[in-house]
Amino acid sequence: MNVLETLKTLYNLLQVNNKIENHRIRFLYLKDVWGMEQSLIAELEGVSQSYVSRELIEVRKTVSRETFEELTKDLYTPEEIEYIQRLPREIIKDMPVLAFIEDILGVHPTHPFFTIFDTSVGIRMAALSSLGIQNKCLMKLFGKNQSTTSMTVKRYAKRALELERLNRYEQVERYVFQYQKSVYGNFRKAGGIE
Repeated sequence: MNVLETLKTLYNLLQVNNKIENHRIRFLYLKDVWGMEQSLIAELEGVSQSYVSRELIEVRKTVSRETFEELTKDLYTPEEIEYIQRLPREIIKDMPVLAFIEDILGVHPTHPFFTIFDTSVGIRMAALSSLGIQNKCLMKLFGKNQSTTSMTVKRYAKRALELERLNRYEQVERYVFQYQKSVYGNFRKAGGIE
């Protein structure tokens, strides 16, 4: 399956167009969160690349970062993520699905597939790159510079697609997301009390 077909499958199964009805916000989400190139967004949405470009310029002028984050948080249910995880390997390999769920969608399911082994940053970067996610997005996501990102993606490209985890399709009693620690750390009340 090629990159566009895999992204179309993920896009459709996660019902991104229904969850983010405003096309400008959706374009920005696909560009900034999913790390897609404008040409891929255009193909996915059935519009021209120049239209995507114009709409992205407009949405960046009119929608604040806070509003964007509010509109695009908590989009997915555990059932949807579990369905994505259980897609056949012919559609999406193990490391790309793991990195997509954890690093792009930002959710961390309580399931052995995610918790038994740690996955290196290099494997994650290469796996996401195989999905068509831009190096610019990978640089921001993993805090690496351009040359390190390019070198890492090349070094781990083959391994990221070959690595398999036997527990990907293991059944769990309840498929839930792990507690997410605040990006701001522990909230401290006045006087330093947590």
